[in-house]
Amino acid sequence: LETQVDDIGRGFEIIKRVIEEVQAIGVFRADLDARLASWVVYGGLEEILTGWVMGRLPDGDEEVARAERTIVDLVCGGLERAATAV
Repeated sequence: LETQVDDIGRGFEIIKRVIEEVQAIGVFRADLDARLASWVVYGGLEEILTGWVMGRLPDGDEEVARAERTIVDLVCGGLERAATAV
């Protein structure tokens, strides 16, 4: 169990690091807590995967592709810094 907990912790840390790196280059909003955002991202992905495994979400090719697009749009769109007027 301890190994699994460590593995999950590494997953959170990787997501957090990616968010921080993209914040540092000015693409993601700097005002968001990267640690908390990593929990939101990980939790969302985990729930979708659980839904597929438990048969609660459709898992055909089209549905999986739609889920991929939705995840990217929600995560990147929600974290993305608004474009500044020129």
